[in-house]
Amino acid sequence: MSGGIRRWATKNLVPGDLTALRQIADGRDLDDPKRVLRLRARRFVVEREEGRPAITLQGRVALLTKQLILH
Repeated sequence: MSGGIRRWATKNLVPGDLTALRQIADGRDLDDPKRVLRLRARRFVVEREEGRPAITLQGRVALLTKQLILH
């Protein structure tokens, strides 16, 4: 079961994307548009009116998955 969850959390991402997601969740700026695009494609982030990304519920689940399963 954990293998399926791990695949869901990391599908179409590259190493460092979930770390970038954590940075967004912590309110830090992310200056890598390709990472933001991948995270948006997975619906882990959305763009706010100010143009800054904001983490979604799916993104929070992915971070929780990383925390519980990947480490």
